[in-house]
Amino acid sequence: GRASPFPNVRLHALTTGYGGAEFPEAGIPIIGRLFMQRRLVVAPWAEAYVLVLSTSAELAEAQELAQREGKKPLIFFNNRLDSLRGELGLPTFPRRALQHRFLSFVRPAYLFLSRSYSASLTRPPYVLPF
Repeated sequence: GRASPFPNVRLHALTTGYGGAEFPEAGIPIIGRLFMQRRLVVAPWAEAYVLVLSTSAELAEAQELAQREGKKPLIFFNNRLDSLRGELGLPTFPRRALQHRFLSFVRPAYLFLSRSYSASLTRPPYVLPF
């Protein structure tokens, strides 16, 4: 892909580098995550930020971005915030206080949940997905 797919639109990573990560992520995943040092990269040219498919570990970085760039809109797109909130407080994830400090102020404007539905039948195929 390109860094500028459309006029006046630039793709930009929220963080850069892992500082002094001593352990490879693939070799020792838990220890590697404990020592990762990620730095937030602010884009001075941006008029708004759109966060697409964030993980729960990146929510703390989104909070820092909102604090630094308070006047610029921060738009969460397809982030599954309802399921990410459940991971807060687990080891290597942000603390639950992030929900009260930051996520409780995020206003959902559009929510698309993909669900799989099925009907149970008394004869084959017994389960009919739709």
